[in-house]
Amino acid sequence: MGSQQADLVVGIGNGLVVHTIRVPRFLPPGGKGEVRSIGTCAGGVTANALVQLASLGIRTEWLGIVGRDSNANLLIDALGQAGVGVGVVHRIEGETGFGFVITDDKGERIGYCNQGVNAQLTAEQVWKRFGSVIRSARILLAEVCQFPISSTIAAVELAHEAGVEVVLDFDSSPHEAGLAAEKVAGIEQLLGRCTVVSGSCSALRDYTGLTSAEEVCRFLLDYGVKLAVVTLGQEGCYLRTHMKGCHVPGFPVEVVDTTGAGDAFRGGLVHAYMHDVGLEEAGMFANACGALCCTSPMNQSCVSEVSVRELMSMRRTSGIGGA
Repeated sequence: MGSQQADLVVGIGNGLVVHTIRVPRFLPPGGKGEVRSIGTCAGGVTANALVQLASLGIRTEWLGIVGRDSNANLLIDALGQAGVGVGVVHRIEGETGFGFVITDDKGERIGYCNQGVNAQLTAEQVWKRFGSVIRSARILLAEVCQFPISSTIAAVELAHEAGVEVVLDFDSSPHEAGLAAEKVAGIEQLLGRCTVVSGSCSALRDYTGLTSAEEVCRFLLDYGVKLAVVTLGQEGCYLRTHMKGCHVPGFPVEVVDTTGAGDAFRGGLVHAYMHDVGLEEAGMFANACGALCCTSPMNQSCVSEVSVRELMSMRRTSGIGGA
């Protein structure tokens, strides 16, 4: 697994300021209730995955556009403090992306976001502003669902032409993301240029029309993808290459907040891929990142490798599932 280029992972996609709200429980329309706490942090599918990778010691860079407002400073500062490179982030007039995530006492959450000026990123801007950085990377993280598909295609094509491996993520269903049919069709242009494709079972099921994780993975592999991964929530994940497939169970943990868990999983998966570990080991490492992210409201995609290794060691000692 992995190319021989510098160990830089760049990510193009969702990055925004997230306002977090903790409540005892979700209410029906018209209800009123207590707010336990509020907070602000960096967030977004791609930004979170980069934060997780930085926490694991990987050099990272976020490629995105922000406004000239206070949220831009918050986002850039938060990413920088997390170890994510922000040297090529471009500022323009307009509003920086923002979102709200509401979490209940069970750790479940709902979220809403506005991509701000980052949603205006064009293919031409990708080539002009981020082309050289993408070409210098070992891996490009890209996403569909919450980002302009034309910009994602431009970045992926740049990476593919330069021999940079591409990890593509399906975070939510096309219906949740509000994608038009032509955008969904455009995604097929990406798959043949990707090395790794991952996503939630519900999102990939909606995109492919297939029901089982194995069927989804085989579908993706037919496009030339080397590794296909479907996340299954608390049940762990299913991974498949052209040679083999396996289900890796999740880790039972006390869930405090699921925010960023899927993104932490993705960061852990990319880390494992870069270190050329076996299929089961990669699944266990990624599962551990996602599980540990759920154990504290402060763990939003910034789980340490020490914590991951400790959880994996406990799994091996107990002899329950995994590699």
